[in-house]
Amino acid sequence: MTTEDIQEQIERTRGEMASTLSAIERKLSPRQLMDQAVDTMRELASDQSRVSQMVRENPIPLALIGLGIGWLAVAGSVGRRENVFAEPW
Repeated sequence: MTTEDIQEQIERTRGEMASTLSAIERKLSPRQLMDQAVDTMRELASDQSRVSQMVRENPIPLALIGLGIGWLAVAGSVGRRENVFAEPW
């Protein structure tokens, strides 16, 4: 293997890693997570008996989901509020 081969392989690996990291970033973005939670709740809301069964069987995960959504909402509003009061210079 030559130095050029190794450099080409490194560049390919960098490209693959960048692509993988971008995909992970998209999947874990607050908006994507919120959309997934809303979709799941919509599906569950269509069958109310399943919702009540899920709440009974999984109260802690559901409470953590609600806490996370609330945290994202508060963190987003705090960030916007700080920008409003930022010095203009």
